[in-house]
Amino acid sequence: MFLPYSLVSCTNIANYYLKGTKINSNINVIDGDTVSFLENDKKKYIRLFGIDTPETFKNDNKKLAKFENYYAHQARIFLNHIIRNKELFYKFIKYDKYNRIIAILYYKTGKNEYTDAGLELVKNGYARVHYISDSPTDKYGVNEKNLIEYFYKLKKEENKAKMNLVNIWKHNQSKLGQQK
Repeated sequence: MFLPYSLVSCTNIANYYLKGTKINSNINVIDGDTVSFLENDKKKYIRLFGIDTPETFKNDNKKLAKFENYYAHQARIFLNHIIRNKELFYKFIKYDKYNRIIAILYYKTGKNEYTDAGLELVKNGYARVHYISDSPTDKYGVNEKNLIEYFYKLKKEENKAKMNLVNIWKHNQSKLGQQK
């Protein structure tokens, strides 16, 4: 199902992102930046576009950083809380190397209002901006005007969370396993 642009308030997300696909099954929050759902009886995974949350485990036998597991669980709890019992939609961006859907996940918050789950994670200090760049030569660089605007929106909220030392930004990033 696609939402027509005219149905959506611009207060929470740019209109571009609101022409997406409705998720018609129960959703399972895997971690702070990954969810799964059923589509045509097939399990699909969405990796939230442009953000990264701390990890709950590492499959390469590396030890988790001091606060990494704690904030990984907090991010998962927060995402589960904000999307629970909501109408959910996603705006497809691309597939990643694991064949997950890279997408902007958003949910209905009012009659004509929708909120971007990834942006909320960034605002609340549970995620950092990652896997997106405004540099066309960067591996994660975007060149579509709307995606560049999205990058700047994420960075603006990340900078606010950093300035206010919200959640992950209270700590040295090496204690979260998130060195840049």
